[in-house]
Amino acid sequence: MPKLVPQTRYFIQDDEGSVILKEYFYVQHLKDWNYYIAQEKNSQRYGILNSNCEEISDFEYLGINPTNKFGKDYNSDSEIISAIAKVGLESQYLFVLLNGAGDKFSNETYDYAEFSNFGYHLILSKNKKYGVIDYKNNLIIPFEYDSIYFDSILDRYCVELNNKKLCLDTLGKVL
Repeated sequence: MPKLVPQTRYFIQDDEGSVILKEYFYVQHLKDWNYYIAQEKNSQRYGILNSNCEEISDFEYLGINPTNKFGKDYNSDSEIISAIAKVGLESQYLFVLLNGAGDKFSNETYDYAEFSNFGYHLILSKNKKYGVIDYKNNLIIPFEYDSIYFDSILDRYCVELNNKKLCLDTLGKVL
């Protein structure tokens, strides 16, 4: 089985010790997922390798931020895990969501992304308006608010729209 060999650079080695595939500038093992985030040596772009060291995503991202397992119904078979990846110009990042298989979790791009509600939801921004989705990409709070944050002590979202503040429960209902 191929294995990753860390040194001053990273490369993938087969069972006989021969270097296969290509060298990587940086690799981070995500033990909870049994995947790797890798940075290509020449392009400096990031992608995802599976536990067999096979590339399972395109190496098109400026960075990938690993997160905790995303979603309360997570089990090892469902692969409902996520990473936040930066795309676009370095001075103006856009975010896409990837699952553990390296696929895009949704076809949307976002201005901002943050996990909330203990990893069960994502606070996202599209066109400077904030909303919340769950781990199945269901809309919890529509993308119409000027700001949102999750109050973990009171287990609710605090939102602002046109200088008016509201509190919403974790289902998006006004309190």
